[in-house]
Amino acid sequence: MNWCGMTQEGYILMPVALAIALIGASVFLLGREGGVALQLSAGGGQAAEVRYVAEAGLAHVDWLTQNSGCTGYPALADVSFDTAGGAHSYSASVTPDHGSPVSISATGTLDDGTSRTLVRSEVEVFSGPITETLPLGEAGMDTYVNAQAKTTNYGVAAQFGIDSGGAHDYYALLQIDPAAVPDGPQLLSAQLQLYMESFGGNSNAKFTAYRLLEPWTEGTGDGTRSDDGATHTTSDGATPWSWPANYDSANPVATAAVNAALSGWHTWDVTPLMEGWRDGTYPNHGLVIIGNNQVRDAFFASDESPSEALRPRLEIIYACPCGGDPGSAMILQPGPIAGQDTYLFDGQPSINFGTGDRVYVSGKFNRMHHGLLRFDLSGIPAGATIDSAILELNLEGISSTNTGTVSVHRLTRSWSESQATWSIYSTAAFWTSPGGDYDPTPVATTGIDIAALGPRQWDVTPLVEAWVSGSENNNGLLLTASSEIDSAKFTSSDGVVDTARPKLAITYSCPCGTDCSAPPPPKIYRDEFNSMICDPAVDYAGSDGTLDWSPWPWSEVGEGTDSCLGGIKLKEDLAEPRLFLSDATKQIARQADLSGLSSATLSFDYRRESLGSSDDALYVMVWGVPAVIGFLGPIAGPGTDAEYQTASFDISAFISPTTTIQFRASGLAGSSDAFYIDNVQIDETDLGGGAVVLESPATLGPVADAGLYESFKNTNFGSDTQLQVGKDGKVQQSLLRFDITGLPADATVTSARLRLYVEGAAASLPSLAVGAYRATGIWEELTVTFTSFAGQFDPAQLTQAVVPISPGWVEWALPVGLIHEWRDEVNPNHGLLLKFEGNDKNNTVMFASRENATLDWRPQLVLEFTQP
Repeated sequence: MNWCGMTQEGYILMPVALAIALIGASVFLLGREGGVALQLSAGGGQAAEVRYVAEAGLAHVDWLTQNSGCTGYPALADVSFDTAGGAHSYSASVTPDHGSPVSISATGTLDDGTSRTLVRSEVEVFSGPITETLPLGEAGMDTYVNAQAKTTNYGVAAQFGIDSGGAHDYYALLQIDPAAVPDGPQLLSAQLQLYMESFGGNSNAKFTAYRLLEPWTEGTGDGTRSDDGATHTTSDGATPWSWPANYDSANPVATAAVNAALSGWHTWDVTPLMEGWRDGTYPNHGLVIIGNNQVRDAFFASDESPSEALRPRLEIIYACPCGGDPGSAMILQPGPIAGQDTYLFDGQPSINFGTGDRVYVSGKFNRMHHGLLRFDLSGIPAGATIDSAILELNLEGISSTNTGTVSVHRLTRSWSESQATWSIYSTAAFWTSPGGDYDPTPVATTGIDIAALGPRQWDVTPLVEAWVSGSENNNGLLLTASSEIDSAKFTSSDGVVDTARPKLAITYSCPCGTDCSAPPPPKIYRDEFNSMICDPAVDYAGSDGTLDWSPWPWSEVGEGTDSCLGGIKLKEDLAEPRLFLSDATKQIARQADLSGLSSATLSFDYRRESLGSSDDALYVMVWGVPAVIGFLGPIAGPGTDAEYQTASFDISAFISPTTTIQFRASGLAGSSDAFYIDNVQIDETDLGGGAVVLESPATLGPVADAGLYESFKNTNFGSDTQLQVGKDGKVQQSLLRFDITGLPADATVTSARLRLYVEGAAASLPSLAVGAYRATGIWEELTVTFTSFAGQFDPAQLTQAVVPISPGWVEWALPVGLIHEWRDEVNPNHGLLLKFEGNDKNNTVMFASRENATLDWRPQLVLEFTQP
């Protein structure tokens, strides 16, 4: 814009009055209130004139600063400012020369040497204007009311109408989602744009917008009576309102005349209204648009229009302060419940260390330890910029006396704290490379020394930035050590000293215009059974999640009211109070209101004690209404768990205001058969309880396998180290089942391979044809027999492999449709049955089972898939 001959060199023959106009225009150009606060007055002689020259300098340098792109602000020296009174000049500077706010100084000098300096502090500097076109927003609404159909709602209609003075009288109602407009920037313009699809009036028609004074709801009617949305007589189908008392009729917001085409886009300037909503001057109840008496049957595309391009929109222009918002700080240092860390040890490749109080890291050959950590970043707004992220671990000791380094790597696969080992990242799901799947390029490396114990830090800012932005999945961190380091011990989240636990210190900022509101807290019901005072009103009302569970305490069935006595009670186990069950005649249940959850996962930790057989089991039940009961589990014996295990179940199908979960022991469980339960949780995650989402390629181990041998038709072989297929005179078959619940819902499987390792054979044939079939009957690994299974499989062969009798791997190419059917629950996943396709007797091949001592020989299901 050419401000009347303004140049970098100066202002030529500009009278004082024009200088004043320039100053005002400069402030207006900035599009904000405040800025350079100038106090001008007429007259005043030489003192006034030198002041005006200095103020011209302020305006000039401010204008240049506002157009400098937030950096490299100018300094002006001896700029000529000639007026009728003489050849004057000014100089000006800005401190600092970048960012916002700044201090502006200008010195005006008259031709006789008289000078004056003016300083303006805390001047906001803005980046260039930004224009965005936005929809009404997720919480936005539109409808219309009809004075001739007073109880009709149009909340889901594809159009809304405006008619005044005709046969109908329609008023259009709109509400713009407050979150649609960024909170931090300065709003320069807000234009509501509506698309007229049909019109029956004339060119004198006008449409005026007014501020609504009462709340209303959109409703679900489509020109029908509705009890849940606005009508002419009610604001929500029930609450009365009246016209014009429900809108600010004395203060119209904006008026738009019908355009020459009598169709297409029409615009209302709603900038003042948006500003009032943003700063809280008045509540955002939306606006109503009413036509003058020339408007007839004007219909505009609504937010439900099938044409997305024609739906209501808001065009905003805003400017952001240079530098954005100040940073926020967050320190993540979780304890045993929320913390996720463990370590992997090649010397014990099948052992999980998720509950240990240390994370070991070692680079010694044959004594390799890799540490795993993951932090919950859900509290950081998705649009935030990570300014700094420092990982801090407490070094307790090193077995070796050498110095060395520990490096942090990005994990490329998700994992379960309670299940990950050197071999697997989750139950029966193998790492692609034993010891963890990670990016070999370190994110950061720090030296460690036995002589300098205590906190050690790694700068992981780029990785946390990638996690928050979504460019990388937050699978956590993996720690490796250089070869000099033997068993460096770091305090874990289960450590006794809370200040020594792993810590991630983050500072972040929110760029102007970015929606940086903190995400809502997760919806979690949780009971950690922390109280054991033998008062069930307290002990059974634990509420340790974000949702209050205390109104619905645990209730025993078939038991007394003491929470410390009987077959169901609270009892200490591994130094903590737990829920204890040992009597099959009793149950314990708890209700929860899940109506506000979009999905629901039940998870809990359990430990089995002295279970004598597979008939001893913990049954979990859930119902939304008593007539529809879900049986989850069972968690069966035999055995005793040294550490707590985690179980999780999707209970989304049972969401209701009165969802109930129940625990009970099986009918054959005796008083010596015990189950301990802790950390019962219901949350909104799709895969709760530590479940892991699979990533391609995924190598899964079976969760169950067993042999079915006709010669021993009533004997269970679920714990054998081999699976046999063939004929020893009678039929020998085997079952396998793989858990694919971690397969993403949008994944398209491109390859599915069953892999078994041949350990040996008793055969006269050089090879055996073995077919794979879909099992159709329910079976349990430790109870199934040839008789009980009773040939429950689909007779249509899925695939076949020629199995040599020499040791080595054999593969079956499974149809990918089978995996999709299991994932999508088209067919239940009862696993696979393998059977010999020949008739020759005394030919048997032996495969390694999931109980085989050699981990690398255990069965595998290898899935490859793509995602959108």
